[in-house]
Amino acid sequence: MTAPPVNQAGTRRALLIGVQEYRHISNLGGCVNDARLMESVLRNRFDFTHCTRLENEEATRAGILLALDTLAEETRPGDVVVFYFAGHGSQRVDREGDEPSGFDSTLMPVDTWGKFGTPEQNLDITDDEIFLWLERLAAKTSAITVIVDACHSATITRDAEFDVPGFAVRGLPPDSRPPTVPSPIPPELWPRFGGGAGTRRAEGGARRDTAAGWLPLHEQYVLMSGCRDEELSGEFLWPLEDGSTARHGALTFFLARALQRATAGTTYRSVFEDVAAKVTQVRQGKQHPQMEGKGDRVLFGLDEMPPMRYVRLAGVNDAGTAVTLAAGAALGVTLGTAVALYPADTVSTDAKAPLARATVTEVRPFDSTAVLIEASITGDMATAARAVLTPILATDVRRPVRIDQAAAALVPAAEWAAMTTLLGETTVVRLVDQPEPSAITVTAWPAERTGTGPSWMLTGADGQPVAPPKLFSETMAVVHNLTVLARQALAMTLDNPDPASALARQRPTMQLLRKAPDGSWRLAEPAAGGLPVFQEGEFAGVRIVNPTDQPLYFALLMFGLSGKVMPLYPPEGATEFLAAGPPVDLFTLPGRGMRVVLPNVYPFEPGGTLPVRDEGQGTLKLFVTTTPASFAFLHERDGVRSGAPAPPPDSALQLLFEQQLGATRDFMPEEPAGPIDDWTTVVVSYVVRRAPA
Repeated sequence: MTAPPVNQAGTRRALLIGVQEYRHISNLGGCVNDARLMESVLRNRFDFTHCTRLENEEATRAGILLALDTLAEETRPGDVVVFYFAGHGSQRVDREGDEPSGFDSTLMPVDTWGKFGTPEQNLDITDDEIFLWLERLAAKTSAITVIVDACHSATITRDAEFDVPGFAVRGLPPDSRPPTVPSPIPPELWPRFGGGAGTRRAEGGARRDTAAGWLPLHEQYVLMSGCRDEELSGEFLWPLEDGSTARHGALTFFLARALQRATAGTTYRSVFEDVAAKVTQVRQGKQHPQMEGKGDRVLFGLDEMPPMRYVRLAGVNDAGTAVTLAAGAALGVTLGTAVALYPADTVSTDAKAPLARATVTEVRPFDSTAVLIEASITGDMATAARAVLTPILATDVRRPVRIDQAAAALVPAAEWAAMTTLLGETTVVRLVDQPEPSAITVTAWPAERTGTGPSWMLTGADGQPVAPPKLFSETMAVVHNLTVLARQALAMTLDNPDPASALARQRPTMQLLRKAPDGSWRLAEPAAGGLPVFQEGEFAGVRIVNPTDQPLYFALLMFGLSGKVMPLYPPEGATEFLAAGPPVDLFTLPGRGMRVVLPNVYPFEPGGTLPVRDEGQGTLKLFVTTTPASFAFLHERDGVRSGAPAPPPDSALQLLFEQQLGATRDFMPEEPAGPIDDWTTVVVSYVVRRAPA
């Protein structure tokens, strides 16, 4: 059927649910924070005016279903609708005969017992129920977004208790008991799901299973979920820029920040690929967010979103000396952040001077206070409604590393002393007492766990290995692996924080190409889950388009599955530019192909008892500048220089990189004498699968 249009003036509605204090099953810790954070972004960045939020005891099965019904009834043609859920997910035996696996994916309301009570006490809301609700909405609007930060796994074997400090998973084991309660969906509606045919589908659409295991594909909504069907969605205690901490789901934490940076024309795909790369990195390859639906649509269907990045002004104090900003620590606001205030109709900072400037003096989780600089006031503050922030760069972004003191008993004293000394001297890591989301723990495993002998082991915040084991005598190899992982993390997260960046508003595009059997090159279309999938041994190419009217200089880096950062293009020492207009294809000429492979050590050495993975996610990152620049500093293999003044950076990008690691250097670099050039980044991720034996 024809998709209803999106009305730019239509009402923007959201239903947000956060459940963490369950009555009968294990609790979580960050779901309410997540729902509040997402509501803050929708209200203050995208002007959603009709938001309903259910938390904990409000989010019973009956309460959620009533809220869904109310939302469907109130939605008018052309409205924009978002449904968000953070909490436990699970599965239960399919009653409609439409699931190949035999299980429906479910969202768990606060009053459900799941599999832990009688079958009648399983009050989970199934994917089929959500789908019927979506069909009602789809008859009115094509601007529907579903975001689920939970697990939907048939293979979850552990509870979500915080058995690893700072880490939890949002899923519970499936209910595999034969159902004793009839399906809440009338049998005459089962054919809408393809009941009995083996797969679910949107009526009139193609039959196809989805990697998220949550909903069938549909032309009129976009789904983002925290992980694949067989994976775990993690939540962490995140350190914020203001020095505080807050618990959030990995998907929501990165998604909220990506949405806050979005500008007019930003698509779901560009946001998703950035978020997916960061979530997969922080979860050490064990969580892959999924996206289904038309990812090349503009976010929420809002083509007319103002092009500049701003936060809403929540109020001015009675004395007229301070303002409240509708963004706080959860979105990266820090003490000292510079603020420029503009009228509500401002669409570009180039068009007019600010009404006033201010400085952030107090930061709370979801809002902050900025004191006006009296001498800067040039207009009527009563008309101020938009604030453009210039964030203060983090002073210490070194990779956090924790030494497991309990492991000292397994390690010879000399090797233990050598390790602790070397870690204290390594300039790209910082020692911490507790795990953080990106923290690596240095511990020791006995021979029966590694299959090679008593060894050093590097583990992530979830307690799982992130690198091959190394014998106690290989202390330097362990430190080298830590250095590689630390530098990769910094390069991965590096982005232009300048809200006035013109390149961020008119960003180049990058797409992967696939070599067909006949030798031609075609776009590598996303598979289920939102990312292209390559079999090991296939050839891949890259297509880049410069949408501006000026040449842009670029470098393309690969973030390898084994932790390396490798330059792909241009050749070392060369400077290349992208001409405006026609696409540029890389690695498509004969003899210059790029073969996709899984390293043999991914992520552990073959043999022993540790698993060798058959699938992984790789990432390409394009760095683009408006003036010629060397990008060699991004892939130095010898770590951070010290002991002599660093040469002046030749670009704003290098300056930022130097500042990010500046706290560990003996000398800080000077700023370039000339004007700072503009720069931005583009991220594309892909899945590579090991070829069958």
